[in-house]
Amino acid sequence: MTQREAIIKVLRQHKRPMHYSDIANEATDRGWLVSSSPDLKGVAFRVLSQGLGPKKGDFYRVRPGVYALRVWMNQRLRRLVRRQVHQQGFILERDGRVIHDRELEKSAIRYLHRYARRAKLKENEKFLEAKNDRLIKYFANGSEINVLGLRPRLIEVKPDTKEADLFRFATLLWSAPVSHGFGRRLRFLVIDEYNGKLVGLFALGDPVFNLKARDDWIEWDHRQRAERLYNVMDIYILGSVPPYNELLCGKLVALLAASNEVRETVQAKYKDKPTIIRGKVKDPSLVLLTTTSALGRSSIYNRIVLGDRLIYERIGSTIGWGHFHLSNGTYAAMKQYLEGIRHPIVHRHRYGQGQTGKCAWPASVWKK
Repeated sequence: MTQREAIIKVLRQHKRPMHYSDIANEATDRGWLVSSSPDLKGVAFRVLSQGLGPKKGDFYRVRPGVYALRVWMNQRLRRLVRRQVHQQGFILERDGRVIHDRELEKSAIRYLHRYARRAKLKENEKFLEAKNDRLIKYFANGSEINVLGLRPRLIEVKPDTKEADLFRFATLLWSAPVSHGFGRRLRFLVIDEYNGKLVGLFALGDPVFNLKARDDWIEWDHRQRAERLYNVMDIYILGSVPPYNELLCGKLVALLAASNEVRETVQAKYKDKPTIIRGKVKDPSLVLLTTTSALGRSSIYNRIVLGDRLIYERIGSTIGWGHFHLSNGTYAAMKQYLEGIRHPIVHRHRYGQGQTGKCAWPASVWKK
């Protein structure tokens, strides 16, 4: 019997995680663990540590010094993922494909996001308890709105300010959890100066590199895209809040996103600043905004005209696949598992290092 087989046998008999010293004592007493070294606890620790490789390994580190069989964690995570996939309304086929059992209309897409939205609200419980009474005052009652006297004012949101709290508070109203964006990021509030109430908000971030509908519309090659994409930003959240949304103020917010004030803010913020990945200083002039809808085709951007100019144009639909964030502790369990087997992807999720952890971790775990 090899040292590895002796350790596996002890763990299988006890059917629970164990400290390496207890494993060594048990295996030694039974005559299973044999070594020329007098330090059998050290031998057990070395074998367990060597069995933590991401590709082939038998063991999983639960916490410092405590180990379990990896197959136990694989089975637990698979059950956890399958349960949440089914709870969110998906069907897991025998070949591993995940499909949905209904037409993906807006109501169905909102339904799919409900678990992640609940998790987001749970995550912000303390924030809501502390800030609710102060921030709710920025939301108008219908009687406080003067349609003819509406005077929108654009405010850039700076970190650690009252405006930042209001932006965070308002985005919790969204039916789909709101991304924090990535790369360059700017956030804006739209306030009605007539009553000081919040009309809506939007945020800009760096666009994705590959987007076929956009790239076909622009007709640029790979080199041109790499050079000029810096002059494009993506609207990753935009909308109006109640009751202004009933007045189609989402269109007003969309118009303001394309305003000179926004372009000037982008120019001022990123002028003479090196890019994150390549460290190059580029002209940050904003020349194009793109956006996609989380709920399918959106009417917010339709028929927005200034003078005789159409501000937004629908250029197509995205293709390929997307992902849903796993909540209710599933994602945290995946991260803990990958840390427990010392998978390098846990430490390779910063911007500019390829796939993000949130996209790649679930795939890595599922393959295991």
